[in-house]
Amino acid sequence: MRVRLLLIPAMALLASCGGDDPGAALCVAEAAQRLDGQVYRLDEKALASSRKEEADGNLMYSSELLLKPGTGAEQKQRYDCKVAPATADSPARVLGVQFNVEGTGIYTK
Repeated sequence: MRVRLLLIPAMALLASCGGDDPGAALCVAEAAQRLDGQVYRLDEKALASSRKEEADGNLMYSSELLLKPGTGAEQKQRYDCKVAPATADSPARVLGVQFNVEGTGIYTK
Protein backbone atom coordinates (compact mmCIF):
# COMPACT_ATOMS: atom_id res chain seq x y z
CA MET A 1 0.00 0.00 0.00
CA ARG A 2 2.83 2.41 0.82
CA VAL A 3 4.40 1.85 -2.58
CA ARG A 4 1.19 2.93 -4.32
CA LEU A 5 0.99 6.05 -2.19
CA LEU A 6 4.53 6.99 -3.18
CA LEU A 7 4.04 6.22 -6.86
CA ILE A 8 1.03 8.48 -7.34
CA PRO A 9 2.84 11.75 -6.43
CA ALA A 10 5.93 10.64 -8.36
CA MET A 11 3.88 9.98 -11.49
CA ALA A 12 2.11 13.33 -11.15
CA LEU A 13 5.46 15.08 -10.84
CA LEU A 14 6.83 13.35 -13.93
CA ALA A 15 3.71 14.18 -15.92
CA SER A 16 4.17 17.88 -15.17
CA CYS A 17 7.80 17.99 -16.30
CA GLY A 18 8.44 19.73 -19.59
CA GLY A 19 4.77 20.32 -20.33
CA ASP A 20 5.31 24.06 -20.82
CA ASP A 21 6.37 23.95 -24.48
CA PRO A 22 4.51 21.54 -26.75
CA GLY A 23 6.99 22.16 -29.59
CA ALA A 24 9.91 21.06 -27.42
CA ALA A 25 7.91 18.01 -26.33
CA LEU A 26 7.36 17.11 -30.01
CA CYS A 27 11.12 17.43 -30.62
CA VAL A 28 11.93 15.21 -27.63
CA ALA A 29 9.48 12.58 -28.87
CA GLU A 30 10.98 12.75 -32.38
CA ALA A 31 14.51 12.26 -30.98
CA ALA A 32 13.30 9.27 -28.95
CA GLN A 33 11.77 7.72 -32.05
CA ARG A 34 14.85 8.26 -34.22
CA LEU A 35 17.30 7.13 -31.53
CA ASP A 36 15.23 4.10 -30.53
CA GLY A 37 17.39 1.56 -28.72
CA GLN A 38 20.31 3.96 -28.17
CA VAL A 39 21.40 5.43 -24.86
CA TYR A 40 21.36 9.22 -25.02
CA ARG A 41 20.73 12.34 -22.95
CA LEU A 42 18.72 15.34 -24.14
CA ASP A 43 17.78 18.22 -21.83
CA GLU A 44 14.17 19.20 -22.62
CA LYS A 45 14.41 22.42 -20.60
CA ALA A 46 17.47 23.56 -22.57
CA LEU A 47 15.71 22.60 -25.79
CA ALA A 48 12.61 24.62 -24.82
CA SER A 49 14.69 27.65 -23.82
CA SER A 50 16.40 27.68 -27.23
CA ARG A 51 13.10 28.27 -29.06
CA LYS A 52 13.37 30.79 -31.88
CA GLU A 53 10.60 31.83 -34.21
CA GLU A 54 11.72 31.95 -37.83
CA ALA A 55 10.53 34.42 -40.47
CA ASP A 56 8.10 31.84 -41.88
CA GLY A 57 6.44 31.36 -38.46
CA ASN A 58 7.99 27.95 -37.82
CA LEU A 59 9.83 27.29 -34.57
CA MET A 60 13.46 26.17 -34.34
CA TYR A 61 14.81 24.33 -31.31
CA SER A 62 18.46 23.45 -30.72
CA SER A 63 20.26 21.72 -27.85
CA GLU A 64 23.16 19.46 -26.99
CA LEU A 65 22.53 15.73 -27.24
CA LEU A 66 24.91 13.14 -25.77
CA LEU A 67 25.08 9.65 -27.23
CA LYS A 68 26.34 6.95 -24.84
CA PRO A 69 26.73 9.47 -21.95
CA GLY A 70 29.27 8.67 -19.26
CA THR A 71 31.19 6.15 -21.34
CA GLY A 72 34.46 6.29 -23.26
CA ALA A 73 32.39 6.26 -26.45
CA GLU A 74 30.39 9.37 -25.45
CA GLN A 75 29.65 11.55 -28.44
CA LYS A 76 28.40 15.14 -28.23
CA GLN A 77 26.00 16.28 -30.90
CA ARG A 78 23.92 19.33 -31.63
CA TYR A 79 20.25 18.46 -32.11
CA ASP A 80 18.21 20.84 -34.25
CA CYS A 81 14.47 20.44 -34.62
CA LYS A 82 12.06 22.49 -36.72
CA VAL A 83 8.38 22.55 -35.75
CA ALA A 84 5.34 23.95 -37.55
CA PRO A 85 3.04 25.39 -34.89
CA ALA A 86 -0.60 24.33 -34.67
CA THR A 87 -3.08 26.15 -36.87
CA ALA A 88 -6.84 25.97 -37.21
CA ASP A 89 -6.37 23.35 -39.95
CA SER A 90 -3.60 21.16 -38.55
CA PRO A 91 -1.87 20.21 -35.29
CA ALA A 92 1.72 21.16 -34.50
CA ARG A 93 4.18 18.84 -36.20
CA VAL A 94 7.90 18.26 -36.62
CA LEU A 95 9.08 19.37 -40.05
CA GLY A 96 12.62 18.09 -39.74
CA VAL A 97 15.49 17.27 -37.42
CA GLN A 98 19.24 17.28 -37.77
CA PHE A 99 21.93 15.65 -35.65
CA ASN A 100 25.26 17.48 -35.98
CA VAL A 101 28.41 15.85 -34.59
CA GLU A 102 30.54 18.30 -32.58
CA GLY A 103 34.30 18.04 -32.49
CA THR A 104 36.44 15.43 -34.22
CA GLY A 105 34.73 12.41 -32.75
CA ILE A 106 38.17 11.08 -31.76
CA TYR A 107 38.62 10.25 -28.10
CA THR A 108 42.02 11.22 -26.69
CA LYS A 109 43.30 11.40 -23.14
